[in-house]
Amino acid sequence: MTFESAARLITSTVRRRLRPSGEVVRLEAALGRAAAKDIRARMPSPPFDNSAMDGYAVRSRDVRRAVARLKVVEVIPAGRTPSEKIGRCECARIMTGSRAPAGADAVVMRENASAEAGGFVTILRSVRRGENLRFAGEDVKKGALLIPKGSLLGPAELGLAASQGLKSAAVLRRPVVGFFTTGDEVVMPGRRLKSSLIYNANRYTLGAAIAESGCSPLYAGHLSDDERSAASAISSAVARCDALITCGGVSMGDFDIVKKSLRRLGAKFIFERIEMKPGRPTGFALLRGKPVFTLPGNVVSSLLSYELLVSPHLSPHGSGFGRVSRAVSGFTYSKNDSRRHFLRVNVESDDSLVPSARLTGAQGSGILSSMSGYDALAVILEGRVSIRRGSIIKIISRRPKLSRTVTTRGSRR
Repeated sequence: MTFESAARLITSTVRRRLRPSGEVVRLEAALGRAAAKDIRARMPSPPFDNSAMDGYAVRSRDVRRAVARLKVVEVIPAGRTPSEKIGRCECARIMTGSRAPAGADAVVMRENASAEAGGFVTILRSVRRGENLRFAGEDVKKGALLIPKGSLLGPAELGLAASQGLKSAAVLRRPVVGFFTTGDEVVMPGRRLKSSLIYNANRYTLGAAIAESGCSPLYAGHLSDDERSAASAISSAVARCDALITCGGVSMGDFDIVKKSLRRLGAKFIFERIEMKPGRPTGFALLRGKPVFTLPGNVVSSLLSYELLVSPHLSPHGSGFGRVSRAVSGFTYSKNDSRRHFLRVNVESDDSLVPSARLTGAQGSGILSSMSGYDALAVILEGRVSIRRGSIIKIISRRPKLSRTVTTRGSRR
């Protein structure tokens, strides 16, 4: 199965079974969520003309000369409605954000004025009409589209919503993605590591990747190498999630029991291998109408398979990668097989029009350190390919992620 054919099959299958639904959450909980509908301005912003500076609200015609003496008729702190109309040779002491009084059409900054006894002030600098004023609707007009449906809600978007008096927002529900790790050779971090055992990194890399993509991770536990108990655990987990992922147990070894357990439960595999590197053992099945992704056990293979094939179809945010672009290769690489290779690279821009791409390190499927900090994937197409330093290559860049608190529910078995 080619990479592109597999991606198309996943797209068509998941689209029919996982339809996005919305929920309403408080703004405090909406960071990083995707808007479920358009959010439009219910009122202009700012809602009234106001001062952009601490100073004096004046009639600009009264201060055309460099020095003018005005009577202070009112002090207007932020949040108070002005009670006086500014007349000839009058002004009001005003604070930043305060509503501009009637009659005033500009604000003189405080440092350009000298207060006098008896309620007068000397203006030391002329101002133009509208200077240092923010006008109603200057930022947003009533009815304007503030946040389009599907947009990620970041700090600015939450601020826009709050400025309209909204205390909650309709967001796309996070699909619950259950996931298992596998193998009797793995133990949880924090336990003593005995001979021939390794720590369970997949439980954390995959759980974090699921959360980072905007889904709700549900760690369903660690499957042992016993087919009957694995099938029982999978059967229980699939009832609690929208999609299921297994990590490991899908190669050709005698103890790789995930596919056997799934078939025991009646799962129908759509494909079981993909011509990609890393990630060749990746499979896709349906169990009780729900998508099941069987990812490899090697930590790099599982993480990249998730980012390339699973996240784009489950995440409310869409793909974590941008469009294909070009870069100058800072490395040499040769291949002659039917797989599409994905290499972790860092992209560096200089004065040239095309950025350069350098490998993050060794590219083996177990070299997790090469995943730390990578910002793009070099895409090496199927067949015989020989890349020399300086060659033009295709890359797909990672999109920046919003910071969020990652919480993974489930077993600590």
